[in-house]
Amino acid sequence: MSEQLQKETERFIKAYRKKTDAYFEPLTITHDECLSRLACVVEKLPFENVTKAFLSSFSTRRLELRSALPSYVAACILLVNKEKQCLETHHFETHPASYYASRPYEWPPVVPSCRICEAQGIYSNENYEEEDLNILNYERVMYGGVRHSHLEYIMFDLEEFAKLDVPEPTDKDIEIFQKILEAAENCPTGASPGKLRDKLKEIKEFKSNKDERSILLDVLAMIGILCPKSFDRNYPVWSDWRYFKHWKGGDGYNHKTVDIFFGSYLPNKEPLPVRISGRPTPSTTASTTSEIIA
Repeated sequence: MSEQLQKETERFIKAYRKKTDAYFEPLTITHDECLSRLACVVEKLPFENVTKAFLSSFSTRRLELRSALPSYVAACILLVNKEKQCLETHHFETHPASYYASRPYEWPPVVPSCRICEAQGIYSNENYEEEDLNILNYERVMYGGVRHSHLEYIMFDLEEFAKLDVPEPTDKDIEIFQKILEAAENCPTGASPGKLRDKLKEIKEFKSNKDERSILLDVLAMIGILCPKSFDRNYPVWSDWRYFKHWKGGDGYNHKTVDIFFGSYLPNKEPLPVRISGRPTPSTTASTTSEIIA
């Protein structure tokens, strides 16, 4: 390890330990067990706790509070059976052999994954051996999560979130969030995603670094707030974003989705039930995800 890299590593470890002294033993678990544990925590977790935690993260810079909302939305997409109005798990089902045989040169290499999870945009393995939860917790605490499309992270994130005392959002939290939305709404037509990230830096009350702002924007796109008006757009092969890369200045933000998630906290707004990307999500007035409004 070079001297510079060693110093950077020590700096990151020091910053992490300032936020938490938690230590987690390696996790060995199956896909089915992981999904079962996820369903248990989501069933007991009030959606209001998740939304207010997201807002309260802006002034406190407690990024573990911010991480829970995208994990919760991803869990609902994966677990909610709209017709039965309940949570429903499934067994691991791999793709047929022909699926992998047709992709011998993909990078990263194709690892057998659950086709049911994958159909909902979630990556999962059949078995997790000695999974390092400390890495997942580092990402959660330092960045607000970077694996919201990974089953093991979603489960871990929400289980840890359920242990936290969630503060009520302050006026400063609401003001910061409104300024973020205004920046998206007023971004010049055709501006790149990076331009909006730069504009967020101008919000003085919003303490953040470049990585934190990048992940926030990707999360807002993932949960349906920063929606592109078109997906038929050119974007760099290598991008800082998975979900936000299609957005351009002029797309603004989805007012209805904001009202649904945060209407009870914003002036002159009311929380409403909605579907994101055609998939069911719980009403913000529901105490559990069993109370889905179609």
